[in-house]
Amino acid sequence: METKPKPKPSAREKAEEFARNVPKPKLSQPLKAPPAERRPKEPPLADASAEAERDRADMEEIKRREKQHNEDVLRVKDIKDFLSQLPH
Repeated sequence: METKPKPKPSAREKAEEFARNVPKPKLSQPLKAPPAERRPKEPPLADASAEAERDRADMEEIKRREKQHNEDVLRVKDIKDFLSQLPH
């Protein structure tokens, strides 16, 4: 009885064999979960005014971006109208 020669390993098989033989890195320190953020139950008044100022600044930024978006929508409409007038 003749035995068939073993086929050449594929690129995938070679890669898997290589990966099995690569030494795994050792962690120098065990991973720790970050400490939970501690917040006071009621923020002091100074923090409340600072938070209100941040909220106001955020609203201004949202309004600015919304205005820019609306202007961009109008520009897109103008471009589409112009392109629809061009001969095909």
